[in-house]
Amino acid sequence: MRLLFLMAILAFSGELSAQTTPFYLACNTTDFSDKKLTVKVIYAGHTGDSLTLSPSPDDMTYSALYRKTSDIYLKRLKAYEDPAYNIAWIGGGRLLLIQGDGNYCYYLTDQQRAVAMHDTYNPQEPLVLRDSLKVAYEAAFKKNKEANALRNTAVLTAYAHNLKSIRSDPELEKLIKKWSNNPTTQVYIVDQSYQYTRNGYGVVLNEYITVVFKFKLNGKCFIQWRAFGHDALGGGQFSPDLGIYGIRNSFVKAKSSQGWVDMDPATNYEISCD
Repeated sequence: MRLLFLMAILAFSGELSAQTTPFYLACNTTDFSDKKLTVKVIYAGHTGDSLTLSPSPDDMTYSALYRKTSDIYLKRLKAYEDPAYNIAWIGGGRLLLIQGDGNYCYYLTDQQRAVAMHDTYNPQEPLVLRDSLKVAYEAAFKKNKEANALRNTAVLTAYAHNLKSIRSDPELEKLIKKWSNNPTTQVYIVDQSYQYTRNGYGVVLNEYITVVFKFKLNGKCFIQWRAFGHDALGGGQFSPDLGIYGIRNSFVKAKSSQGWVDMDPATNYEISCD
């Protein structure tokens, strides 16, 4: 992956070599994380929807690549060495890099004005630009988050609508419905067989199986999954009581024709009640 990114940067650098513009550091906050971009001069290659920044006009070994993701700013994709995340705004001989926590670097093509601003440390100009850029980014982030939430709800609703148990275990279903203390709970066993947890000596500690269940709560509908089963008693026998088990790094992939959502355990996901 790193090699592919470097190849992309090198290819892009050839296109930009004749168009690279020096920007001079006017001011920055000390906690801006990418120190390789916090230099007196940075070289920007800006073509259409792409922006490449490098401390050197010729050597693109270390570069930060940005792509336009809104009408206002460019989003950093990745850097060759430092994956620090920030967004960029460029225009009118000015360049602003801003992190999510508000730390920034501000550059100007006018070297004399950049030096004067740096010497007097008057951050008013970049702060006004930073704050307006932050508002635009947060609005776009909120819009994207809402769109993703709608998509996820649609995917999960379709998945829930088509759920079927692939194993019959009436006693386990009865125990889960009792545990849920909710008469609307519908139980779906989505594994063919039980899995076993063993200790370091190979002794079986419990058996568990993946169960997805739907339910209504406060006028809304939800879907959730957990690993239910029984503690081992020894000699191949298991307790009749219901056990709930955590499975490290585990999730259920809820698939539908609209995509998929990776469901974390013990998490309520809202779905449409229709």
